[in-house]
Amino acid sequence: MSFYTLAAIAGLFFAGYAIAQFFSTLNADPGDPGDPNVAHDLITPPSAKESAMAQAIAAAEGFGGMESDGVTPNVPTRNNNPGDLEADFGWGKDAAGHAIFPDAQTGWTYLIRQVRLMLTGRSKIYNQNWTFSQVATEYTGNDNADAWARNVTSALGIYPSTTLAEYAAS
Repeated sequence: MSFYTLAAIAGLFFAGYAIAQFFSTLNADPGDPGDPNVAHDLITPPSAKESAMAQAIAAAEGFGGMESDGVTPNVPTRNNNPGDLEADFGWGKDAAGHAIFPDAQTGWTYLIRQVRLMLTGRSKIYNQNWTFSQVATEYTGNDNADAWARNVTSALGIYPSTTLAEYAAS
């Protein structure tokens, strides 16, 4: 083998290793950084239910909105974080602990992953037997949880008393 062939192989190896290390440190669902499904979750297109729930959460979080001054984008919009997620995904967090994403598409990808974990029972935070009201309490830190649950479930055409498992199976 020539030097250039060996250099190319070494380059591919190290690039692959770096990518694997990157994906192994992500924790969309805090406490689950070694989940081997992370890379798969990030590239698999969302189901209709996952997409609908992500859209409903983003609306409840105010993604796309402005601060009260009407000029400054609100935190989810400014941070490219439609789910207002509060874990560090490698791009930093703001002073209040909200994740910052490099662009909105990346933020949507991580929100959809969080929803996927919730609906498949792989979440370390949200139990599939929890109602959307219970999810809202945890998701919002009990900050206006009833309104959040009503907004999300109204958008999904279900009730706050519906469980994640019931929504996933419907």
